[in-house]
Amino acid sequence: MTETRGRAQYHSLTGRMADSEIVMVGPGEIPLVTNLYNEIFRPPQDKAFFERRLLGRYNKLLLVANIERQPVGFALGFELKPSVFFGWLLGVLPSQRRQGVASQLLEAMTTWAAEHEYHGLRMRRCVPGEGRGKGDFSRR
Repeated sequence: MTETRGRAQYHSLTGRMADSEIVMVGPGEIPLVTNLYNEIFRPPQDKAFFERRLLGRYNKLLLVANIERQPVGFALGFELKPSVFFGWLLGVLPSQRRQGVASQLLEAMTTWAAEHEYHGLRMRRCVPGEGRGKGDFSRR
């Protein structure tokens, strides 16, 4: 991870992946995240939905993936309990899928969580057409 103009920037992974830039953003970018969410998921949500969910949470993490300076995906998370980080939402625009952007977002979130001494990363998975499930990526 490197610092870039007050924002943390995570290096892209190598291999057959998109050359995306993963950038940590602040709460001022919730409107951008809301727009991305509404292009990816249904039903649409408003900015207040995200503000309510993040209100009072510790160690909020908002990541945006950019390709050629255009936002194509996002990941949001927060502390679930002192040793566990919760990856709440992760999404990539349909036109940018199957290029490794989601993997890069997840890698950046995992790296951030490890750097902040979390021992586990928990995620809830909800994929259209596949029902609901839970994922627990605990480091042992």
